[in-house]
Amino acid sequence: MEELDIRKYDITSTMELRIETITNHYQLNKGLILFPYPKEQNEFLPPKYFEINEGIKIPIDIEDQNQFILTIISILYKLKCQQKYLKENIVDLEQEENIATLYDIMNKLSEQINKKNIEKATRLVNEMGTFIQIFLKKYFDKKNSNYISEKNFIKYIIEQKTQHECLNYNPFMINQLLEYIKIPLTEEETTIGEILDYEIEARQAFNRQEKILRYIKKLMRINNEETIYLEKIAFIISNAYQEIYEDYNDPDRGIITNIIENEKIKKEIIINEFQNNDEFSNIILRTFLLHNKEIEEGHLEELKTKKSKQYAKRIYNK
Repeated sequence: MEELDIRKYDITSTMELRIETITNHYQLNKGLILFPYPKEQNEFLPPKYFEINEGIKIPIDIEDQNQFILTIISILYKLKCQQKYLKENIVDLEQEENIATLYDIMNKLSEQINKKNIEKATRLVNEMGTFIQIFLKKYFDKKNSNYISEKNFIKYIIEQKTQHECLNYNPFMINQLLEYIKIPLTEEETTIGEILDYEIEARQAFNRQEKILRYIKKLMRINNEETIYLEKIAFIISNAYQEIYEDYNDPDRGIITNIIENEKIKKEIIINEFQNNDEFSNIILRTFLLHNKEIEEGHLEELKTKKSKQYAKRIYNK
């Protein structure tokens, strides 16, 4: 039986790309965003005439216009779930206000969509354009940083068990949810995403790198049970070693490789050193962050085939 290609039917992701292009060139609060009716007439989907000014009407593609609004709502919903994750895992009083604002915008747009009042919904995007544009930029900046950050938005929805609410806002989100369920983030990818989130928050609170790294380690400790915490440390050390192994220009290469490749130093001692020696853990974390901020899909699998895996698996062998 042929496997269903979920991405083929993912019109929400396609519209996200169109929205990103639009918001890179236009300010939503400066004018109405309208999708013109295609030149080739569609007898099954006649145009809706949108009155832009009194007596002036233009034909729009009602399907695209509807998808435009629904996709904005689902983007805001993903951001809402991310804000909830940050609120629960990284103490930040701003998240509560952001969540309330996001819900307010989503509900106003959704109300008009449910009433099939696409014209009013389109005007609301314009009226609330300043706030929507800010949120959309946050989303696309995060989404485009690396593939883990992009998939994390869906992961938050599933972990928070809010798929039903999400689909009430935009039923077409089903394809993005199914795609993630089919290929979820691994433990290692989840750890990378977690540490990158911690770094973003730490940089908002501190300027000095030492304090930033110390705060990341603090968040790691308080947000993970002991066994998971130690496993994540092992992965971070192992990953940092593999990333720096082939980088002969990095001044920290010798320090890391000498420790990891010294079989007389047991894994438990190295992990304990990470917890208690800031100098060592800062070197590891700096290396880890440097090489994972723009990680590409498939890179972690590639590392498993590298020569450096011989010693890396001494620390983390999953």
